[in-house]
Amino acid sequence: KLNNTGLALFGQSTFQLTPKLQITGGLRYDVENKKGDVRVFRVDSLFAVTNIITDTSYNVDFSALSPELNLSFQITKQQLLYIDYARGFRAGGNNIYTTLEDFGTYDPEYSNNIELGYKFISANKNYDAQVALFYLNWQNMQLDLQAAPGEWVIDNIGNVIAKGAEIEFQVIPLVGTFIQTAIGINNAHY
Repeated sequence: KLNNTGLALFGQSTFQLTPKLQITGGLRYDVENKKGDVRVFRVDSLFAVTNIITDTSYNVDFSALSPELNLSFQITKQQLLYIDYARGFRAGGNNIYTTLEDFGTYDPEYSNNIELGYKFISANKNYDAQVALFYLNWQNMQLDLQAAPGEWVIDNIGNVIAKGAEIEFQVIPLVGTFIQTAIGINNAHY
């Protein structure tokens, strides 16, 4: 028997500081409860029961406050420059179907994300381009991994730093025709 319940509340406001400069701030609150009663067993042809995994019961709560802040500058009607910060959260949990005791639970994951970008759209809106640089810092990153043959679990692999860039270009050369291309580069270590 598994029961996961969660609730999130989010709000944001935007303030026009000058005709070209605006700031947006947001806040998200997450709360999650994970409950479970798990029994994994095998019944042979003589109806003898063999436990495969020790009976497990758990009841854990997770919560997080995640802010976001965006500052954007409208250079011209067609050009926008922005910087964005956001904090991410993913609840922890239990690996209920593993026989490996070292992988019974995993912790919540948090991330701090910064993006600096530039957007351009043509006056006739037939083409646009975006360029973004990003920096991500995860704490307790969660990853699905095979801990032993046939034993897949979620585990916290540690802290991760990722940085990179993305470029996108879109064009409408003719009515009914749309061409889009994008390229990105990512450098991550954990």
